[in-house]
Formats: sequence, C-alpha cells, structure tokens
Amino acid sequence: HRSAAVTFRVAAVLALRPWSISGFAAVPGASGPSTLLPVWNRIENPRERLQSDGFVEVELNDVEHRALQDAVTEFAGQRSFRYPPRCETEAEADAMETTETEQMRPSYERCFNLLYGIAASAADMLRGVPAREALPQPCVGSRPFQGRTLADNASFFNIFNYDFGCLNAHRDRGVLTVVYGEAEPSEAHSRLWLRRPGTESWFAPPAHRLLLWAGEGLQVAGIEAVEHSVRVDPRGEYIEHSHSTKDPMAPPQGNRRSVALVLDE
Repeated sequence: HRSAAVTFRVAAVLALRPWSISGFAAVPGASGPSTLLPVWNRIENPRERLQSDGFVEVELNDVEHRALQDAVTEFAGQRSFRYPPRCETEAEADAMETTETEQMRPSYERCFNLLYGIAASAADMLRGVPAREALPQPCVGSRPFQGRTLADNASFFNIFNYDFGCLNAHRDRGVLTVVYGEAEPSEAHSRLWLRRPGTESWFAPPAHRLLLWAGEGLQVAGIEAVEHSVRVDPRGEYIEHSHSTKDPMAPPQGNRRSVALVLDE
C-alpha cells in the first residue's frame, strides 16, 4: 500500500543514543525537556515477547504519553480516516511528494519524533547491530527529514480515525511498527486485533499503550511479522476500499483512534 499513500520519507543515518525532545517542554504539566530512555530499558524480554505474543509494550513517561494523545485528539477534529490522506493513484502520490504543502502540525511533529526514535532504536537492538552515535530530532518545523539523505527512506507515519475507515487483516512489509491507540467504549466498536504467532487465535491488546511488533522486513530468526486488523471482528469479510469505508458492523462514532509509524528501508 506504500506506493498509493502519501508517505513521509526518512532520510538520514540516525542514532540510537536517546535524544532530548525539547519540543515536549511546552506540553502542559511537563516540567522540562523529556529524555528518551534506551528502548531496551523500556521493554521486558523483547525477543521472547515478540515470539510468544507477537508484540511488546514500550514504557512511556507522562510527557511522551501526552505527546501521542495530543496527536490523536487533534486529528479527530479533521473528521477523516487518516493523515496524510491516501492517494488513489501512484501519480497522485508522486505529485503530493513533490509539491510544497503545509507544514506538519506541532503535535504531529512531536508524535513522529517520538515514534521514529523508538522504532529505530528497537530495530537495531533486535538485529544486534551497534548503537549509532547520535539521534537528532528528525522532524523540526517541516515535513520529516526534508532535504536529507536517509537510511530508512521508506518509513511512513499515519494518524487514524476508524469512524471513517477500517483495516483488513494483513502483515506490515516494513521492519518494525509502533502503534498507540485510545480505548474503545465497547466490544461493538472497531478496535485493534492481533493474531497470536503460530495460531489462529486473535486477541485485542491493551489500549493507551505504545505497542511494537515486527514486520516482514525485520528478518530476525524466530520473530515473525504479526497479522493484525482494526475491525469489530477480525475474521469478518474483506472490505473493499477500506481507507474510505467504515466497518459496517461498527457504530458511527467512538471507534478506534490511533497513531502508527512503520519503520522501513
């Protein structure tokens, strides 16, 4: 789906050392800049959990949690399925990528910075490669990584409101995916489902958590890409044009709202 979507291209060899997210200091309730802890200090038994459960939960502090929630809340007012919007053709996607557009909103920028840093750090950890030296904020005041030459140049970032679309069961083609979502009012609403590795069992992971799972591009022995879906029933019939069609079983409002970044190369 990458070629038909507007994606934010990642363009630099970035580092694993935690950076200071100075933009977060303005978040109400924050006493100062937040410093990311190394991802391996935030995840309990990451390899084992990815193998058994298909996902891991990344610990967040209050400032980081607020940054993710702010992006989800602000986008909800747009009353559309996803940011950036989907293009119907590759020509439209190419045109969008080469056309100057409005700058990313500050709440989206903070969210992107946080998700990218965690995904890049976790990917290196799981692959057993040396930590990279420095990790600057990848998005400051414009589209992410604009004007740079980057390693993870196929990564993309989306904010979703499932009152206006849904997600059929699939596996991500990228390296790692990091996702944060709100809780739904009831089981009658569209929500995130994951299929437990090696089984036909689907389960709904906890909301208001930052979750990380493998894509097909990770290619680490013993860790497989997890199948996932955002539907009322993950086993429901395939929905055509899901980027513009709400799950017909879901109520008109109160469905899942989330942010996601797929790290890809």
